[in-house]
Amino acid sequence: MMVAGGMGMKKGTERLLALALSACTMLLCACGTGENSAEKRTTQSTTAETTEGAAEESTKGTEETREETTQENEETTEDILSSIDTSGLPHYDDPADFPHLDGSTATLPLSYALYELCTGADEEEARNAITHTKTNQCYYDLTTSDGPTNTLILAYEPSQDVLNDLKSSGVDYEMTAIGRDALVFLENRSNPVKDLTGDEVVGIYSGSIRNWSELGGNNQAITAFQREQGSGSQALMDKLVMKDTPMMDAPSYQQISGMGELLDVVRSYDNSGSALGYSVYFYVSRMNDLPDLQLVSIDGVAPSNSTIQDGTYPYVNDFFAAIRSDETGDAKKICDWLQTKAGQELIQALGYVPVMKVDSSEVVPAEPLAEEVDSGSFDLGDNEALLLDRRQAYGEDDGVTILDGELKETGSIDHVTTTGGWLSVADTTEPQILYDTRTKGYGLYDLKEGTWLLDPPYDEIDEDEGRYLASSYDGTDGTQTFALYEDGAVTNYDPGDSVYLVGSHVFVCDTGDAITIFDAGGNKSGTIDLNSDGLTASYASEGIFHAWDGSSSEVLFDENGKKIADRSMLPDGVYDLLDGLTPENLGLSVYAVYPARHLVFGSVQNTDDWSSADFALDYENNTLLTEKGDSISGQNVAPDGHVYYTLTDADGARHVREDTDTQDLTSEEGTPYTYVLSCGETSYDGTAESSDGAFYLGFLNGDTFVADSMTHGDRVEMDLSGYPSDAADEMTCAGYGIFTASCYPNGYDAPGEGMVWKDGELYMSGEYAYNWETDGISVVATDQKEIVVDAESGEILFTMPEGLDVSIPGQEVILATGGNYLYAMNSSGDVIMELMDPSMQQD
Repeated sequence: MMVAGGMGMKKGTERLLALALSACTMLLCACGTGENSAEKRTTQSTTAETTEGAAEESTKGTEETREETTQENEETTEDILSSIDTSGLPHYDDPADFPHLDGSTATLPLSYALYELCTGADEEEARNAITHTKTNQCYYDLTTSDGPTNTLILAYEPSQDVLNDLKSSGVDYEMTAIGRDALVFLENRSNPVKDLTGDEVVGIYSGSIRNWSELGGNNQAITAFQREQGSGSQALMDKLVMKDTPMMDAPSYQQISGMGELLDVVRSYDNSGSALGYSVYFYVSRMNDLPDLQLVSIDGVAPSNSTIQDGTYPYVNDFFAAIRSDETGDAKKICDWLQTKAGQELIQALGYVPVMKVDSSEVVPAEPLAEEVDSGSFDLGDNEALLLDRRQAYGEDDGVTILDGELKETGSIDHVTTTGGWLSVADTTEPQILYDTRTKGYGLYDLKEGTWLLDPPYDEIDEDEGRYLASSYDGTDGTQTFALYEDGAVTNYDPGDSVYLVGSHVFVCDTGDAITIFDAGGNKSGTIDLNSDGLTASYASEGIFHAWDGSSSEVLFDENGKKIADRSMLPDGVYDLLDGLTPENLGLSVYAVYPARHLVFGSVQNTDDWSSADFALDYENNTLLTEKGDSISGQNVAPDGHVYYTLTDADGARHVREDTDTQDLTSEEGTPYTYVLSCGETSYDGTAESSDGAFYLGFLNGDTFVADSMTHGDRVEMDLSGYPSDAADEMTCAGYGIFTASCYPNGYDAPGEGMVWKDGELYMSGEYAYNWETDGISVVATDQKEIVVDAESGEILFTMPEGLDVSIPGQEVILATGGNYLYAMNSSGDVIMELMDPSMQQD
């Protein structure tokens, strides 16, 4: 598409525009089904016979056009669009000044084109900058302010409910028709019924006509697929076809949510040619590459550009440009331009039917939907595979496709979804937790053997160091049932028993609150009688079992069933932490426990007034590590397993402590550390905690923030002069040598100041900065830029393309979003797969 000023097309537009167009599949599927038969109509009208020939000719022309398209080069597309007069459009040096633009799925190509023409952006930048929220939702953008918002809507007509909401909002708006589309009906080419009357269409969908023989066809039940209520296509079906006649109820398998699924279902259902469905003309004429399908004529008129434009085809509906009536900004200028001859030429060039008849007949070439763009590979381990969740990726059938790093299919599992993103990495030697869509529950699956290790349905499955604890609930009586999978064996527990994984042991609590403890070998090793002690089971975490007593206090047990902390076991010094605290009003809550370091962090409460105070406890020696007025923040586990935390005393001074030592930690030159900064994931192996990633202790020396690495032994210094006074307090670690801070000196409602440092130098800045880490990969971002970092080494793997944001980071696969697209990238930043967000198919 053209750059600002209008005279050049970016390279690669032909492929990417086609992908954008194809991704704009909108408004599919229809119908119900039935099996009664009546008197067979013995003749077809002459008009229907004539229409059959017209339809075949139209299909033939479409196929020939596509064949010619494959032989054309990029200059053809450039010539077509560069011939459009854009002098009436606004042009922007800064794309951020472009109006807010929203709309339907099917108008995305038009939005992309306008953005490119006005800003000079290329096709990828346009796709990442423009996001549509679909037909019904987009109109609410006009009501987000009491005044003009420089918002332009390019969309099909919304539902009556949305129109009613707009009226209730009190906002005056204008909807101007800029193009036309039509609801069209599709069937398998083998079906001899080529034409239907309007009454026959209503009869099929209302259920009064149920067999093709009633329409002069074969003696087959009509299998009609319909869209779910709330979709744009169903709104068209109700408005243009059914009107006041209700549609018959259809079984769930005939109500298809995704648009891309419809054509294939109608083409191949039962291999009998009995299926019928509906879509919109733009999708079928621009992206359909299924030669087994044909369009049905209605009342003797085949759908085509000319019959839709002149209205002789009966199910025509306009699409619109909508703005607020009080709009005076560039949104109005673009809206007005779309109604000019030049604007209508653009609409026609993109493959739409304009409302104005224009002379130009050349159209940007279109291609079938490209579901995957393969530009590289993923670097997988020997026992690793990719799991492509087809529901999350395509919005179609429930199932998982197993792929290798080159995206070659190695297997498939039907009727399941994954618990991760739409593309995830799996160790094929380990069980996989999958959700079975037929039984509506989770199970444990063996990828190598292709069998269930734990049959679904379970309501929940939790993994703990290679053990998998599954549970299900009986909704009638609330009974919970557990099963444990470990080392190839399944242990099923009695209904009503509760099961907890505590370190290497298993706690089984029966309905009488008696706990039986089993060791790692499955042998009974102890008991706890909760009932006699007035306790209630709560949860297990990091090798500790938590229970509650009757006084709002926690009681802790280790994996052997030994009580390690409760109210009565706290040292006397705990009563000095709060005024008026006594054994009778003492409440105990625990935040974290580190068994290998014998550390408990928590708070005590005065249950009379619910005041509270933090504490740290060495439970092995029953020694309190804090004093009155102390507060604790940021317990961090270092890679060597030691626990560091920051203590702020009653005078506001900060101290850094290690494990159960009450001595302040200092640097080599004797300066007290006041900050603990880490990046990585903490793991628990059943006996001790450890973490990966980077780990620093820091202090502020004047305007210089000093950070000493506990993993590499080096030092980083960052100059904070000129930055907000709280920059040091907001400092976080995003990886080895990489730090971020985000400050809001004027409050969170005002723009802030975000900074990112690498190796002591300011690397990037913006109005905010943040970082987050998963699987050893950190995402570091400001409002200006986003980078992907190896947390352990601090290496910047790549910078995200503008407009793309990471959604799920990982070592081998990084998932991202941009505009209405999903992307899967490898660790080098190569886009290996790109897909239209499947939710857009539900428009």
